Amino acid sequence: VCSSDLQDLKHNKQLEPYVNPIEKARKFRVLLEKEKISQTQLAQNLGISRTRVTQLLNLLKLPQEKQEYILLHGKEDMITEYKLRQISDYLDKIPALPGGCQK
Repeated sequence: VCSSDLQDLKHNKQLEPYVNPIEKARKFRVLLEKEKISQTQLAQNLGISRTRVTQLLNLLKLPQEKQEYILLHGKEDMITEYKLRQISDYLDKIPALPGGCQK
């Protein structure tokens, strides 16, 4: 797979000191759908681990309003992937309440 979107992601990884993690996760999701590739293939093409791809995609499980805040304020607040993974991991451990709501 050698789409221009994939090449852009590789290039930005090398040059950009801060890339918004939600923006990156959304680009990953688009690439997976557009290129019809697996997370493993995406990881190989980007030179990162499959686990890292999964971690980023898991950030898209955050509530939409939180994602929007991170998109708007991520750089100024230095919201990193690491900080968000901790939140996402915590949210994954909260059992769902009846009716599909979470605590």
